Amino acid sequence: MEQELYSHPSLLFKSQIGEVRKRTFKEQFMRSAFTSLDYEPIMECRVSATVNYIDIDPTMKFSLASDCDGNISIYEIEEEARGRLRLIERRQFVPLTLNKSQWFPIDNGLIAATYPNKVVLVDTNTLKLLDSYDFGQKKIYSSDWNKLNPNLITVGTSGSSIRFIDIRSGCCLQQITVASLLGSSNHSVSRVCWSPIDEECLFAGDSSGFIHIFDIRKPRQSLQSIGSDNTTCEPVVNLSFTCDNMNLITAHGAQSHLSQWTFKNRTLVNSNINYPFSYCRPTSKKKSSAINISTAFYKCQLYVTETLLFKPISVPNFGSEICVYDLKNGERLRTLSPTTWNPDNCMNVHCVTGFHRDYPVLISGSKRYIRVWGLENNKKDAEQRTNQYHEDDWC
Repeated sequence: MEQELYSHPSLLFKSQIGEVRKRTFKEQFMRSAFTSLDYEPIMECRVSATVNYIDIDPTMKFSLASDCDGNISIYEIEEEARGRLRLIERRQFVPLTLNKSQWFPIDNGLIAATYPNKVVLVDTNTLKLLDSYDFGQKKIYSSDWNKLNPNLITVGTSGSSIRFIDIRSGCCLQQITVASLLGSSNHSVSRVCWSPIDEECLFAGDSSGFIHIFDIRKPRQSLQSIGSDNTTCEPVVNLSFTCDNMNLITAHGAQSHLSQWTFKNRTLVNSNINYPFSYCRPTSKKKSSAINISTAFYKCQLYVTETLLFKPISVPNFGSEICVYDLKNGERLRTLSPTTWNPDNCMNVHCVTGFHRDYPVLISGSKRYIRVWGLENNKKDAEQRTNQYHEDDWC
């Protein structure tokens, strides 16, 4: 029975002779059980345009979807239906591509919507615009809401600049200029991300592939600027922290090469974990950085759990939509695809997110669909019974 239950006999043997502590054994068992589960699409929401970003509110009851037609789609996450989505409202506030819409970090009373040249605030109760911040000729590539100081929104733009929005005063605050370490004339800030543990610490990725760390109280010079040898000259298209806030996951270029960095004392160190990829997105033969910016910067959203990394596959007709990696060692565990695959229902996916309430759920966005991925009921119930049965032994 034990050999059948625990999928790692070597680990079980070590635990029996006292070489593995109970906590370590529990963590590794839970990790093995979680990664062995198979996700299947449990529902599809058809959309009219490519979905660029999906965000889930702090209560995990509502989700936002941003698409290329400029629509903000608000969905209710139905708990009784194991994460299925029900469309509440779809609105277009600006007739431009909506790069990102993000919930207010504390509750779901506000939405920040980022367009190519402006950021707007929306009241979710009335669905009316509260404020608008126009950036003129500068093109916006990224934005992020400070979860520790919800009054601040940071914006990464063309012209190597980072701007700050104070929603209390309605003003755009000081500007940070990010230096081009390669001397590029067409240099931009492609991604921005606040530290989840330090409200004054800001991360910025640029079009040259470098990551910069700033203390916003002393913005004239970065605390650190670092790049990886195999991702230099590839723009940073994603910045995501792990659940323990100790590591930063970055994605670079049109192929979304993944790197992991250890973050400690406001310094990044390359963890040297290799995340292989088995597909190649077609790229233009032209070497204009402007083309790379327009195609790659907007559409790459990763989802990171305690043990897994979910990466969207942005290659049409590849046969799969999400690649799943082991977060700790970079091993590619599997790819997720619809059960009945055909060229019409398997799309190039640009964003994936999820949550883990009483059950794990993934939500992905592509050219034609928003898909919800869940576990089969019998697998979920069996997993709960197994964990409950052994809970006392692990305490």
